[in-house]
Amino acid sequence: LEIIKQIAKTTGQPIGVASYSNTPSSTDLPPHTYDNGFTCGVCGHIDENYCEQINGFYQIGTAEQMDWFAAFVNSGKTSANAQLTADIDWSASSIVMGTGGNFNLQFMDNRTSEHDYQGTFDGQGHTLTVNIDHQSGGTGLFAHIGENGKVCNIIIDGTISGTTGVGTFAWENWGTLENCVSLATIRTSAVG
Repeated sequence: LEIIKQIAKTTGQPIGVASYSNTPSSTDLPPHTYDNGFTCGVCGHIDENYCEQINGFYQIGTAEQMDWFAAFVNSGKTSANAQLTADIDWSASSIVMGTGGNFNLQFMDNRTSEHDYQGTFDGQGHTLTVNIDHQSGGTGLFAHIGENGKVCNIIIDGTISGTTGVGTFAWENWGTLENCVSLATIRTSAVG
């Protein structure tokens, strides 16, 4: 079944109960089944319409919507834009965005720019409270912010922990940080 799920992730085209096709011409495709409200439990598709979009920015006002945005970015939608519409306590989640779906960050020593966050994440002056703890590699709200990525107008509070490469907004940043405030406690076990 795991092989079938991996095949489905490449196409997003479920057919029947336990088989998938790389051919999009099938007319008998069952609908996605979103187990957590936004991720299909069969093929892993992320519902692009889970959050409202206004002027090209997804509107994020709850912890569940932050979970969705992180999953959406990590599914390959690295240029997605978001605006916070409220202060959010996201401390129950430990997802790092911009990892290409690898939440354990095992690939970070072999960074490729295809996983870099290239969108705009605008906090609109709101506070995002986090509790991110990744002991297997570098961490922050985003793993990597690419050259076209921008994080702005946000206050990060809470705790961010890791072994090496720990930062509030990103482990590695090649983009723009503008009007960003960190009130977060940073913990690392790195020597040196």
